[in-house]
Amino acid sequence: MAGYKRVLVIDDDPVLGELVTAILSEAGYQVELVSTATAAYLALQAGDYDLILSDSLSSQPSTVWQWLNQLRVATSSPILTFSARLAILACVTWVAPS
Repeated sequence: MAGYKRVLVIDDDPVLGELVTAILSEAGYQVELVSTATAAYLALQAGDYDLILSDSLSSQPSTVWQWLNQLRVATSSPILTFSARLAILACVTWVAPS
């Protein structure tokens, strides 16, 4: 991989956040882990990322979509969201940059 790809991981579960961070780091990505929406916005203001990987941070679908729309406005980076609340980490949604 030419240079490090920067990934912002947003996850309010410390165990899953560290797991995702470890996997991506081992694969050669430069990863920053934050656990709140506020920390995510601060990280986005401080630098550019090649990918935003976000836990849904809520079990309410309307709140999830509101969060993703706010995140999409804050960055032009691609956003991938997931939820560990499902039996399998299979719910993946692509939110295209505007």
